[in-house]
Amino acid sequence: MSRPVLTAAMLLLVSNAAAAQPAPQEVMQRQRALLDSLRPRLVELRELVRIEASVRRAEAEREWESTVLDTLRLGPLRVIGVPVEVARRRNLLEDVWSEQQHLFTGLEEALAGETIVLTHGLPTRMRTLYRSRQHHELPLGSLWVDRHRPATEATITRLIIKLMPDSVRRWMTNELPPYDVPDEEVYRRLTLLGSSRAQACLAGDLKACAAVLGLDGSDPHDLYTPVELARIAARRSTAAVEDAQIDVCRDGDLSACRAVLERYHAVAPGAGGRAHVHFLGYAMAAAEPGMFARLRHERTGTIGERIERAAGVPLTVLLEGWHAAALATPPDSDRHGGRTRFAAVLWVAILATLAGRSTRWRIG
Repeated sequence: MSRPVLTAAMLLLVSNAAAAQPAPQEVMQRQRALLDSLRPRLVELRELVRIEASVRRAEAEREWESTVLDTLRLGPLRVIGVPVEVARRRNLLEDVWSEQQHLFTGLEEALAGETIVLTHGLPTRMRTLYRSRQHHELPLGSLWVDRHRPATEATITRLIIKLMPDSVRRWMTNELPPYDVPDEEVYRRLTLLGSSRAQACLAGDLKACAAVLGLDGSDPHDLYTPVELARIAARRSTAAVEDAQIDVCRDGDLSACRAVLERYHAVAPGAGGRAHVHFLGYAMAAAEPGMFARLRHERTGTIGERIERAAGVPLTVLLEGWHAAALATPPDSDRHGGRTRFAAVLWVAILATLAGRSTRWRIG
């Protein structure tokens, strides 16, 4: 086929295709007709959705009306749930409360309206309602009640955090006695900080301890020398090693240190909430009952000054007792070393005996 003929054929095909396409007005008319044909079905679907929602509301109301709730009193607190759940967890709740009620001395009136909801077994609508009322949920679903002891302790003691001033809550970081924070954990935490102030605290410097625990209002950056801050930034990013500001930081310019840390998203760590609460536990043991109730009303001064007034004991005395009990002696890192060495020697003796009796192991 010659080129002029091929070109004419292509032009004819294009013109036929263009002529086959409907005009825009015709397209709109077809779409409108399609929508008109579907409109009755859309009305039916909306009605079905409305009926289904009505049925679900009716079922939820019947479930609500048929749900029987039981109540358990724990001092000023109220625990509600379906009877089988309340009965199943009564012993655990009462046991935890008996251990922790000394924390709530003086807070009875403030906690009078607090409710703990055992959500397992409750209708969804009822759980939503209690959640909207900001009640405290305890979603325990297992038959193994003992597994839920930590969650139960946390739910009850968290009520105290709710009553504390914002600054105290931030310092506590949602940790609270009587959760057992081991002495060894605090000792290792201070050791691994890489801070000269932390090392001074371990050595018995009580002012350093107050700074490390955040009791004197110190910023975590204040726990470190400029050289230590530069080391933190260098560990965070290799680019920080070549940053010109890091040399200025090492020379003692703290503003340069803060700039380098911020630039490379490095954080100068403090002792942490668990160490704070570890100290608070010792302070509570040394104080008269009702320390948390008094701490609740302390609104001025550093955290250390507030704890001192709430406990009725000088802060230096509290720090001395805390240091002597928790930090004076390094943790026994080889606590099980003797037992391990004995087991190793025993196994060597057994294997040597077996080898001596077996011809396979004899030489010659």
